Amino acid sequence: MLLLASLLCITHTNAQRNGSVYYDSTYVRSRNQPQYRSFLAGTSHYPAPLRSQWELGVKTGSMMVMGDVGGELVKPSFGMHLRKALNYTYSVRLSYTYGQTEGIGADMKNSYQLNPAWDGYNGKHVFYNYQTTTNDLALEGIAVLDNVKFHRSNRNLRLYVLAGVGLTTYQTRVNKLDAAGRLYNFRPVLNTIGKKSKHQIREEVRAILDDSYETAAENDGNTKPKVFGVTAMPLAHFGVGLAFKLNNRLNLALEERFTLTSSDLLDGNQWEDSEVGPPFKTRSRDALNFLSLGLNVNLGRKATEPLWWINPLQYPYSELRNPQQMRLPRVVLPDADGDGITDQFDLEQTPAGVPVDQRGVSRDSDGDGVPDAIDKEPMTPTQCQPVNKDGVGKCPCPEDCLPRK
Repeated sequence: MLLLASLLCITHTNAQRNGSVYYDSTYVRSRNQPQYRSFLAGTSHYPAPLRSQWELGVKTGSMMVMGDVGGELVKPSFGMHLRKALNYTYSVRLSYTYGQTEGIGADMKNSYQLNPAWDGYNGKHVFYNYQTTTNDLALEGIAVLDNVKFHRSNRNLRLYVLAGVGLTTYQTRVNKLDAAGRLYNFRPVLNTIGKKSKHQIREEVRAILDDSYETAAENDGNTKPKVFGVTAMPLAHFGVGLAFKLNNRLNLALEERFTLTSSDLLDGNQWEDSEVGPPFKTRSRDALNFLSLGLNVNLGRKATEPLWWINPLQYPYSELRNPQQMRLPRVVLPDADGDGITDQFDLEQTPAGVPVDQRGVSRDSDGDGVPDAIDKEPMTPTQCQPVNKDGVGKCPCPEDCLPRK
């Protein structure tokens, strides 16, 4: 339903912000205004950092305890977060997660005799079960792996990894008694334990159990602090996610997150049967796995979308193709003879001061073959030509053919 609702919001406005926002002071924080003014004045090569939006996200998924009992049942869990970009690659996220998970073991255990939660089953066999509720608050760092693109524009997918630390509380209960307050009888399951798969055994145990989970499981007692009466301990998160951009405001994120804890009692059991001796306490620590699908929305006005959605090469590439701030040098073309015609088009290297035509060739106004610069009769009539080396014709020159004084 979450996915369907999100798809209905798609507007396909995939146009990315262009470099013009770097010239709009309303996108720049007050503390970065000096750099903004310096950039516009041409005294700084670097545009000022832009104000970017916050991301608010909600997610739902399934939580699983990675412990000693196994046989987890899918139970709904949810979380929410607030995320802010530090730059184009790194961001920080404050997240809260509520998780609930249940599990039923498929092996009969004798070690329950050391587990105070199962007191009363002396001489009988037990199939471990548990229901765990967790609440955790964590500060996480996120690194985007693929937002720098050298040969293409922005994509609508972002792959990221995360790591963080925080605090979690957990409360674990076991289903020890039926609705009448009596101990369960697992004998019917024991009679066929060697003939059925673990999945079939769990289904038979589940058919015997109700949904009460009325008995407090073994916990860490006084070895860990309490918050509101439940056990609290530090945690460490790490995970990976894939975000899909719907538009400039919305995106979907599929995320797999693992939580390391300092307790072996998230599933209510820290004892294991031994084939050669008495039951022993395991040395492992339980972990949590949270697979979720989330809907994220960008918050903020007069701000760009979160920087992890922007290719940092987008601005310099746009400036190279369509310069707005780039200062280009004045073009100077060579002209060896100084006649005003560049060498690329000049057909003759003329002495200084000699008038030339549009091809850089010495001007010959009367076409007598003697350049105007040395022609004593610059306008010799055609009927008076050919001329001598000084450009003088064979007939008297009219008054208007003589050089002007």
